[in-house]
Amino acid sequence: MRNPHNLRREGFRTATERKTNDADHHPTFMSGFGWLGRVAACLYLYWVSGLYSCVERIYFCKVSIDMSVKKGYGILIAIAIAFVLGLLIGYILTLAIPDTAARASVDSWFKALGDIFVRLIRIVIPVLIFFTIAAATASIADARKLGIILFWMLVIYIGTSILGAFWGYLAGALFQPGVGVGLKPPAGYKPPTPPTGVDVLMSFFQLDFSNVLTVGGAMTMIIFAIILGVSTILLGEEGRRIAGYLKIGSDISIATVRVIMYYAPIAIFGYAVWLMSEYGAKMLGAYGKF
Repeated sequence: MRNPHNLRREGFRTATERKTNDADHHPTFMSGFGWLGRVAACLYLYWVSGLYSCVERIYFCKVSIDMSVKKGYGILIAIAIAFVLGLLIGYILTLAIPDTAARASVDSWFKALGDIFVRLIRIVIPVLIFFTIAAATASIADARKLGIILFWMLVIYIGTSILGAFWGYLAGALFQPGVGVGLKPPAGYKPPTPPTGVDVLMSFFQLDFSNVLTVGGAMTMIIFAIILGVSTILLGEEGRRIAGYLKIGSDISIATVRVIMYYAPIAIFGYAVWLMSEYGAKMLGAYGKF
């Protein structure tokens, strides 16, 4: 049997290292902020996919800071610069083309730059979740340690979700970021009915496998990946070969996300140009509340 303390972990990144729905399918009257919500939702699911490995690394006392964390700040700086530059270009665009209708076709091209990033993330997230969690589960031979990791993963996931929802509600109630921007709900818009407890539970278990391969089926993918990892352990010696393939898939998925993240500054630039051109300088006050 392999000793879990000797397992290689360089393929799995911590949640800190990873901090870096498309509106066409889920329209919202907060369309001006829709891009921010879609990006945040995608990155949140990316964080969830790494939570299991993060808890495992903490349990085995293997969390360390390497150069990849420092390199991550470069992307954040590039994103910040791209956002400011996009606002500037968007403002210049409103002065050069005062007519909103004439500007619409230009705005759509800049918005497309951001939509491409969101769609790329949506595509890679199910694959990332599957390989990362399945590989981490399959690499643990001790059932007791696996149970402890799953328990703390659940505690951290529920705790951070509650904390995030609380601060989000509090910030929205205090600052009201959408007020005064001029956003209006579409004609005939009705707020969705809150789901029941049973609906939330059943959403964790999608009807068809095709639904699992979407961002909406992320929780089902997490459950399936854990079950697959446990099944790999039960295979014994034969399962070790499968665990190796899962590890390779995890490494490839993480590398794919890194490649996509290099495109993030361009996406943020495009969204910033579109927002400034679409809603004008009053958008700056709204974003200042964030």
